[in-house]
Amino acid sequence: MCGILGYVGKDSISLDEFRVSLDTLTHRGPDDSGVYQSGITILGHRRLSIIDLSKEGHQPFIDNSGDMIIVFNGEIYNYLELKDELVELGCNFRSNSDTEVLLAAYSIWGEMCLQKINGMFAFAILDVPKNEIFIARDRYGVKPFYYVLDKGVFIFASEPKAIIKLAPEYAEPDTDALYKFLRFGDLHNSKHTFYKKIKSLNPAHSGVFDISKTEIQLKRYWDYPVQENDCIDADEAYRDFEIMFENSVMMRMRSDVPVGLTLSGGIDSTSILSSMMKYCDNKKIRCFTSGYDVPDKGEVKWAKIACSIDNKKLELIEVFASKDEWLDALKKIIWHMDGPGFSPAVYPVWKIMKEARSKNIPVLLEGQGADELLGGYVHYNIINFISSIKSLFKVKNRKKIINIYNEWQFLVETFGLKTTILWLFRELFSFLIEVNRSFNSAGSTVKKEVVSEYKKSNTKSTKINTKYPYDPVTERLYIDHSSQLLPSLLHYGDAISMAHSIESRQPFMDYRLVEMFFKMNIRNKFNNKSTKWFLRRYLSKNGQDIISKRTDKVGYLTPVDEWMLEDDCKIPRDYLLGDDSIILKYCDKNKIKSLIKRFKNGKYAVGNHIYRLLTAEIWLRSIGD
Repeated sequence: MCGILGYVGKDSISLDEFRVSLDTLTHRGPDDSGVYQSGITILGHRRLSIIDLSKEGHQPFIDNSGDMIIVFNGEIYNYLELKDELVELGCNFRSNSDTEVLLAAYSIWGEMCLQKINGMFAFAILDVPKNEIFIARDRYGVKPFYYVLDKGVFIFASEPKAIIKLAPEYAEPDTDALYKFLRFGDLHNSKHTFYKKIKSLNPAHSGVFDISKTEIQLKRYWDYPVQENDCIDADEAYRDFEIMFENSVMMRMRSDVPVGLTLSGGIDSTSILSSMMKYCDNKKIRCFTSGYDVPDKGEVKWAKIACSIDNKKLELIEVFASKDEWLDALKKIIWHMDGPGFSPAVYPVWKIMKEARSKNIPVLLEGQGADELLGGYVHYNIINFISSIKSLFKVKNRKKIINIYNEWQFLVETFGLKTTILWLFRELFSFLIEVNRSFNSAGSTVKKEVVSEYKKSNTKSTKINTKYPYDPVTERLYIDHSSQLLPSLLHYGDAISMAHSIESRQPFMDYRLVEMFFKMNIRNKFNNKSTKWFLRRYLSKNGQDIISKRTDKVGYLTPVDEWMLEDDCKIPRDYLLGDDSIILKYCDKNKIKSLIKRFKNGKYAVGNHIYRLLTAEIWLRSIGD
């Protein structure tokens, strides 16, 4: 896991300037630094040593011929299997790094190597004889790749701040992106970023940059699979899942440094824990869980239950997030994210990563991606419930009515009556969301001229369509997994973990698991009314019966609303209404005042919108730091 930076330009820059920009990524790679120059091309790398800690893993990595040079951020989890295959094809290796395996794979198979790779990655390969650079990003965008192509200059980096340090003129905020964030909560779901001219290479895309022509050709190399109509035996489906899931965890435990786990005590992270215990080779697994100095907030209670299965193999480290550090930490988080955010849960994640680094645990496994794959959120279950009701009108029988009643009971037990009813109305009457946004969202405070400019430049429909005819639940899973929700969570997960030089690995992001579940018939996804029955069965089989029977799925609760309300909303008022408030360039001061007043009065649940405005202001102040 590392930081990369590249520059191609007719106007030469000094290596000293380049190294200063590269060093803005030191947090991503504190262990080593390297620069390579060939003509008008400069490649830079900051290394976090995880696999092959020797100097042989130094980057930029040059192949034996001297013709190809790679800068690589990420991990190739199946590098050992690929290495065996490449050795049979005649390749010789001088290191034990996955970087050399990746470069050899490209030299043998070209861009087709991407089909063979199981990992998270963003990399660039300079092909000297062809005078071109091949770039690629992993299937789901776990690792970032930002770039600028402007007036004959091509710059790419792991973070926008490195580009801006090299070329400050690209620090201009993108007003449309800011509006879409405030209005719709859109984050990192397209090639556009919060900077006007800085783009993001889309997930599952690769490209070739022609250095002499200063042109880039991009293409998609992977896509979600077609859903199958056949429903297979539940036991067979479970066996396939179990083998694949355990292999995914095993591969993500490959490391030359200690590996730990972020543990909430929920179904997802406890499943990973159960699998890790089979591959830990009698080494103690250190699990990090978060709490607050506020009752009923955090995850400690359930994490303790999950770890009680084997106190000899497991060590639970409780990490508490206090109010005193919150605002200072949030400023640092926003700087590392290179943009605002909508989730207050970033703070406890920040604290966990900081603690893990202090305990010398540079690699953490986590359960990100499970909900968007297995249907863990309430809206997937509501969509399935609505589909069941619609089917009742087609075929009326007593058994269907009983099944629908049982589904309703399950929804209420798992998510609560109020949440279930609210989401049912939300899915049935989606127009109400837009009505509410018009009055009670952060977007409702945006100035009319900003909205008008946005509407002029965004005349096309922003509706996301699936490539294949998925059932209603899988269609929503596709939207959330590919663009609406998961990319944002992956972005802040990467930014916060790398801020502390921590490599975060996600077993549920294994492409084999993703393909398995998107191919799966809806009847296999739901079993005994639950979309997560695979994990519940896995937990039960591995002695985690209490966790497997949890029916209290809730979002991660934080006290951030209470903290923002203190002292008559002092923090939001100081940041959003002061004379130095940059957000007032985009938002109406009186409308922000009105939104804060509703927040103080406890109306319309606008706390998350105040948080959006606050993070946007902090980000605007941080640009260029």
